[in-house]
Amino acid sequence: MNRLDKDWIKFYNKTAYAREQANEFGPIKIIGNSGSAVWIDTVISKLKNGMKLLDIGCGTGKHLRKIYMTTKKKVKMIGIDISPDMIEIAKNKSKGMKNLKFFTMDAYKTKFRSNYFDIIINRLGTRSHDEVFRILKKGGYYLLFVTDENDWKEMVKLFDFKKPYIIKIYKDELKKAGFKIIRIKKYSSKEYYKDEESLAKMLSIVPFKPVFDRKKHLGKLKKYAKTHMARFGIKSSHKRIIIICKK
Repeated sequence: MNRLDKDWIKFYNKTAYAREQANEFGPIKIIGNSGSAVWIDTVISKLKNGMKLLDIGCGTGKHLRKIYMTTKKKVKMIGIDISPDMIEIAKNKSKGMKNLKFFTMDAYKTKFRSNYFDIIINRLGTRSHDEVFRILKKGGYYLLFVTDENDWKEMVKLFDFKKPYIIKIYKDELKKAGFKIIRIKKYSSKEYYKDEESLAKMLSIVPFKPVFDRKKHLGKLKKYAKTHMARFGIKSSHKRIIIICKK
């Protein structure tokens, strides 16, 4: 399973602030179901009073804060991420929120004892499934929100980006780690961006390989914007997946 190397840590540190501000330059319209709202609702539906929840690869913590502020259940919530800069933002944004903590930590080698958490969530994070299995209680849920190989399809083709998110790989890895896959739900959507600048800012925080470079990719960006301009803005296609597993 892939570990985050030093280059990716630098990438996430560099883009930490922009990720927290993504709503400001994100899509101005979404047609279809991106799965994000369903993801939050799915997590909340599994929560019960007294549970311990871990968010693997929590980033700046905004999704965990959303869960914290939405649920009425008394749950101890912890978010971990390999990027110190993103964890610093998460801590600053969550001041005053009891039972919500954030730590800089390697998801492949956490400091938690075995069978500790009732539920572990992973939104576009690492594939540290073996470690998740170790620290999750028997009967606990592991919920993943991932993208598949057709996410950003036209963009990936034009820019020759690599997105190794293939559902079969996830299924094989999860089963090998010992999880029982309860349900897989796929979602599709079209997102529309106001202008080239907004789209460029979004692309700069997406973990493509190679990473998006505004100067290097300016020509292709302009070509994409011209050929994909639609009624609501510059169109992009997305495919996301929610995977519900149980130990």
